[in-house]
Amino acid sequence: MVVIPEELKNLECCLKCRKVDVEFIIDTVKIPSESGGVEKPIKRCKECSDHVYSYNGTLSMASKSMLFIVSLFLSIGITVVGYLEGIKFNHLLIADVVIFFLFALVYINNSYYHRKLKIFLKDYAKANN
Repeated sequence: MVVIPEELKNLECCLKCRKVDVEFIIDTVKIPSESGGVEKPIKRCKECSDHVYSYNGTLSMASKSMLFIVSLFLSIGITVVGYLEGIKFNHLLIADVVIFFLFALVYINNSYYHRKLKIFLKDYAKANN
């Protein structure tokens, strides 16, 4: 079994180019909101303009379990507040399902890239040993 070396875990990787420690540019994306918006930096590969990832930057197992806990508390809070406001219970259940569905999509997406990056870095470490 190949273990990913610690020095590879913090390097930026492009999964499209299949390169480790790539040069990247930082784009900013403005996320509009009522308070004027927030600018979020996004790292993009200079060669192919695809997203650049680092192993430690992808969602860790502790953060994945936090997604479930946050969605659970959010659902409970919405249900209690909605019930106290007189919203029909069927509508509250639909809201809970939508919340769990959205958090599940985020979890699946982050798990996919984390797993893909892990396989890529293991292959890279194996080839360079």
